[in-house]
Amino acid sequence: MGRSAIAVLQLLLLVQPVAAEWVNTGPAGGPVLDLAQSPSSPMVLYLISSNDPVDVMKTTDGGLNWNRASTINGIVNCIDVSSNGNVFAAGAANIWRSTDGGASWTTTACPSCVIRDIASNVLMPSRVIAIGDTLTGNWHDVMFYWSEDGGATWTDQPFLASMSQFYGYGVAFSRTDPGFNYQCMYAPDLTDKCTVFAGSWLTGYNISPSSAWSPTSIDGMPGDTETILVGTYNGLLRTDDLGANWSIPGGSSGHIYYDVSFSPAGSSYAFASSDLSVHRSTDSGQTWTSSSSGLSGWTFLNAVPSCSDQNTVYTTSSAGFFRSTDAGVNWTPSNNGLLIGHSRAMALSPSHPQTVYQALNGMGVWKSTDGGANWTATTSPFFAGEVCALAVDSDTDVLVFALTSALYSSPRLYRSTDGGVSWTSVDQHYASAGAVCADPSSSGTCWTAGSVSSGPVQLACVSRTTTSGPPWERDTLATSDSRLFALSVAPSATSTVYAGGRELSSPALYRTTDGGTTWTKMSASGISGYIYALAVRADASGTVYAGTPQGIYRSTNGGDSFTKVSASIAGVHCIVADPLASSLLYLGTESMGVYTSTDGGTNWIPLNDGLENTCVECLALASSQYLHAGTRGSAGYRLSLSVGIPGGGVAPMPVFDLSLTPNPARESTTAFFELPEAVTARLEVFDMAGRLVAVPASGWLGAGVHHVHWDGRTASGPSAPSGVYLIRLTAGQLQASARLVLAR
Repeated sequence: MGRSAIAVLQLLLLVQPVAAEWVNTGPAGGPVLDLAQSPSSPMVLYLISSNDPVDVMKTTDGGLNWNRASTINGIVNCIDVSSNGNVFAAGAANIWRSTDGGASWTTTACPSCVIRDIASNVLMPSRVIAIGDTLTGNWHDVMFYWSEDGGATWTDQPFLASMSQFYGYGVAFSRTDPGFNYQCMYAPDLTDKCTVFAGSWLTGYNISPSSAWSPTSIDGMPGDTETILVGTYNGLLRTDDLGANWSIPGGSSGHIYYDVSFSPAGSSYAFASSDLSVHRSTDSGQTWTSSSSGLSGWTFLNAVPSCSDQNTVYTTSSAGFFRSTDAGVNWTPSNNGLLIGHSRAMALSPSHPQTVYQALNGMGVWKSTDGGANWTATTSPFFAGEVCALAVDSDTDVLVFALTSALYSSPRLYRSTDGGVSWTSVDQHYASAGAVCADPSSSGTCWTAGSVSSGPVQLACVSRTTTSGPPWERDTLATSDSRLFALSVAPSATSTVYAGGRELSSPALYRTTDGGTTWTKMSASGISGYIYALAVRADASGTVYAGTPQGIYRSTNGGDSFTKVSASIAGVHCIVADPLASSLLYLGTESMGVYTSTDGGTNWIPLNDGLENTCVECLALASSQYLHAGTRGSAGYRLSLSVGIPGGGVAPMPVFDLSLTPNPARESTTAFFELPEAVTARLEVFDMAGRLVAVPASGWLGAGVHHVHWDGRTASGPSAPSGVYLIRLTAGQLQASARLVLAR
């Protein structure tokens, strides 16, 4: 592959640094596993996240605002609220109960059991029942847990499958008869796999339909114990004569349903959540229509009608919480305070650092144009896979690349040329996706890394485009089973690129110094663990940093050998090197938060004030302005590197532009800028080592547009050598900087 040198412009706003803390900026939303409403206080709802530990979120105003009530350590599948205010959660091997609104929990162990649903009796809150399954020898048997004292004590009872597999999925109480309940189970070894029981407390009888569909949920109609709805992976099942006859309601066949509920406030309404939308019925579940206006995300796991208002209904998806006030016709996201997202990637353009992109599981790609203070969703066509890597072009903030991992199809690289308004698939080469990065000095040049299939194994592969793709130039870097997880382009010599990952069971590092024409597998001696993160020092293309689960490593010889530079840091997910201050580095970790080094990686200090979630998946740096961190479970955080925000709030980033023409320059360049008022100003030129090279202008300048010429000479007279320079303008309390490439 050849190398092309095109202009790189980096605009940065700088002010005097002061102490600051991390601020959780979102975006709000994230995958929700289960949702429950208080029968006695309809404006109170609880939900559980898919994070580890599990977030228990609570609202007291019908979902308009959310707060984290607590977290639970363990696998939690379901949550419910009794009419006396007790909250129950259940999952793998445990049932949890809270008597103080979710603030604290007591645990009842249910060894070897996985509970999938739990329900409290609205009419008799002392009664609670949970359903799941347990392993008995080589077979799974349905397991019931029930309580007669509001969850203080529990009794278990297996439903033996008699040499067959049997799984418990759904349970519900009648809202009319306190002694009547419903359960649905799945028997994969039987012809009629869908098993339904209904009847009196702890007895009941089999009313199963003749159906092979796998059930997920069940509910009984208020005021009528004989009308029942069952959600399955193939559609809905309905009976109005207690199982004597079952039918498939119109409009429901062929959909995957996760939850089904009759409205307690209006018995003619019923709602069911499916894979991509919510379905509603206005005739007690006899016919159904899809209702998706205003919804986003996928896997809608919950359909919860209000117990006090027949027109209010709630649902959740991978993107968060939604509410409808017109009986499910239209939906509105309501995620204020619901900061539970799993951030996978972040990126910004060095030329427009106020524009930041963030990819989150189940939520797609989000965009901020004010330095991360506020976020809006882009139009994301990523249903075929989750975005695992992002890159933004060096010269513009509207050219964005998003690499997806395999979910329902093979990984793809998407490109947007309008800042996320629309996306186009531009590559589908990899069997396993790894990384994407933009060349810091060549607009339109993009590198990707992953692996391609070769018989029974996968081989590490790197691709490059110089035209924003396609066409692509490819290089397969290995002959044995291998993966790539990280890429980094050297800022001071962009023909030098590093790719890291693993080959067989060992860490692997590959390097090109000629723009991809040839690649060399480096010995990378001294590294322990697969390489998941790479960064190159801004002023030294041979100084490279590698992050692995075992720690942070540094090489000063282009990757031939590495030294572990911290004995305590482990689980490194990401590394960023400051492009303007070459000795300044940041890294994010699995559980230890963010660390920084100001001496090129020799010493590291934690940078975690205000960072409540210390599982950091990704970082993005706007030099001397903001450091952005994407976390697993709390979405994005922002740390001001240059200004403290009074009261700890999030302030939008102001814009102060400095442009250079030409750039790259052969001999000289002109700086253009506009001052809002008359002020003392100074324009300085620094090399990448931080040494002052020249002062093209210094003195009082009036308000308005200015242009200052630099002749490319040092302060002592000789011509400055080819290289990358920082042009810094100081105007009163503000500073703006731009990078200049001098190519003589």
